[in-house]
Amino acid sequence: MAFKFCDSMIHDYRTHGYVVFRQIVPPSLLSDLRKATVTVQDQVRAKHGPQGQRMQPITAYDVDLKPFRDFESLPAI
Repeated sequence: MAFKFCDSMIHDYRTHGYVVFRQIVPPSLLSDLRKATVTVQDQVRAKHGPQGQRMQPITAYDVDLKPFRDFESLPAI
């Protein structure tokens, strides 16, 4: 998986105000991160209601930190 910068990214940024960088995070890791995030989100909302946004302390929740650690260990861009 190799990221390549292209001129269309400059155009997208100037036109829309943001750029989507593709092929940086492996698809399997992205899927794992999404699943872990939804699980945590569900736990926080169950504990604090629909407006719950904080998950501190982390030890109060059943969180699989492996996807986040894998993300953290990706090589620098």
